[in-house]
Amino acid sequence: MAGQVVPINDIASAGVVKDLPAASLAQNIFTDCLNVRFRDGAVRKMEGEEAITTPFSDPIIYVAFWDNPNLNPGTGYYIVVTNNGSTDTIHALKNDGVQTTEVLKSGIAQGGVWQHTLFNGGFTFIINNGIERPLYVQDIPGNTNIANLDMYELPGWDSYYSNEEISSAVWDSANQTLDFNLGQLVDFSKQEATITIINSATNTIRNYAKFSSLGSNSDDKDGNNQTTFTCSNQASTNTTIITPSVAMIQSGDTVVCKVRSTNVVRVRCGVIRAYKNLLVAGNLTEYDNTNTVIVRRLAGVVRTSDVAAPGAVPANWNPFAAGTNTADEFTLSSTGTVQDMAELQGRMYIYTNSSIHSLEQTGSSTIPFSFSTVTDSYGAQTIEAVQEYDGQHFVVGSNDVYIFGGHPGSIKSVADGKVRRYLIDNLNKAQEQKLFILRYQSKDELWICYPKGSSTTINECLIWNYRLNNWTIRRMNSTITSGDIAPYDNNPNERVPLFAYGTELMYGDKTYSLVNSTAYESFVERRRLAMSPEFDTETLSTIAMKVEGANATLTMYVKGSNYPGDNVNPTTGVTNSFIVASDYKIDIKESGRFLNYKLTETATNEWNVSGLQYEILKGGTR
Repeated sequence: MAGQVVPINDIASAGVVKDLPAASLAQNIFTDCLNVRFRDGAVRKMEGEEAITTPFSDPIIYVAFWDNPNLNPGTGYYIVVTNNGSTDTIHALKNDGVQTTEVLKSGIAQGGVWQHTLFNGGFTFIINNGIERPLYVQDIPGNTNIANLDMYELPGWDSYYSNEEISSAVWDSANQTLDFNLGQLVDFSKQEATITIINSATNTIRNYAKFSSLGSNSDDKDGNNQTTFTCSNQASTNTTIITPSVAMIQSGDTVVCKVRSTNVVRVRCGVIRAYKNLLVAGNLTEYDNTNTVIVRRLAGVVRTSDVAAPGAVPANWNPFAAGTNTADEFTLSSTGTVQDMAELQGRMYIYTNSSIHSLEQTGSSTIPFSFSTVTDSYGAQTIEAVQEYDGQHFVVGSNDVYIFGGHPGSIKSVADGKVRRYLIDNLNKAQEQKLFILRYQSKDELWICYPKGSSTTINECLIWNYRLNNWTIRRMNSTITSGDIAPYDNNPNERVPLFAYGTELMYGDKTYSLVNSTAYESFVERRRLAMSPEFDTETLSTIAMKVEGANATLTMYVKGSNYPGDNVNPTTGVTNSFIVASDYKIDIKESGRFLNYKLTETATNEWNVSGLQYEILKGGTR
């Protein structure tokens, strides 16, 4: 008896839809999938994982790739944060095949949410955990030695920081003595004095001393004790002087002396981002110098730094400091918490959990910034929930996933009617700060990496192809804690997702196996696909497939159902193997009004499916 052939074409365009009733979907839309891509005219098995041997013994909680301009393209540094159970440690790992490592900072308070930003043309890497001062590594031009990398706290960071510059002059050994007068009697119960000796030829710090009392004991730039400077009171002038040893200074050096208050109100920020030649910090908390008592909680406040000198980091965050100054504080009109900030088309956009604001430099010395509210209806779910692509922002908000082009009229949901409800329902709200987005440019994809269900680590990625406007799902088999985009095998032209798991790093989209070289499952599934427009009870006779992948063997599960409300699992029906090298169709005898099928494979082979067609034998029972 002749059957009716029903082709399913264009199966790569629509992707997966999780939110709409399955019976209402077009034939080329899938109701579930895993580890596949819908692109280039076919459903394709997604590449898996590849381990990177790393020298860490403690679990990795954060990783970022620093594409340092001093190094050859693709051979930058991995900045890795590990945790030993009580404190965090920041390492630099050189991506040169040798994997030389350097500890940049240890003994950091644990429990923060790490994020980073690049500054100064990529020569400066700034990292922040939200509970301590932001830290930075500034490389000097031409340096390729990882041992020369040093990490410091951002200067001038703390709030209400009285930092009075007493003098700044070029020292002439022929006409000046080594006694540098501070012009006042320093009260070391409330103040401290510093002297910075700068090599004028290289504009780098030659030597530094900080005194908290009179005598010859001072701290160097790393906080270590030194006795090469002396601080004393001069009786004839009733002032305090600092005297470096002859070895500490050379003729022509610039000498800067300062006195500053030690009664400091400290600051921490939830997020800090680079914006042109300055920095912007948001979600602030001021606390006392015991690090325990909160002075002010400024969740909706952002601070801007003063502009940085070329090749330097901003040295001032005080709006009242003398001279031309872009440092300022802004209170948002909303009551939300600043979640993230990202630059777009020359403006800095500030996302709270319920609003978007814009910050723009004006070029005016009296009013350096223009600040305005864009919308009070959209925001960002967490830090790292905003990613720029093609002149737009891709944002995971508290109630939607949307794109934003700089104007409220440009806001458009890309998840509504597809995976919006699925993400909201499955995101572990208690662990939402671990969500992050990766832009995988070579595949035209944006990966939302998030903890699903009760997981406390990243275990699933919702992936949006921004060229084809379709979604797919990638599920992790390791306990992912962080990720970035990094070059693969020192190849600057091939950048792939990089993930941290356990004590290791891995490339997240490279081979057709898991990180331990075992196989993983890839599948597409469709439930409640009407066998015919009349909703008659039919018999499915055969399924033919256009499949490529010489070594692959796929499994097709099929189960018929009679009612659109039946959520039937295809794996409870008939099972058939499809050997790609020798088969073109599968013979099936399964009856029902609706077709439920799952096409799956668990091996280490590449394959793709560009079309399906099924033959039904008319039954006519309604």
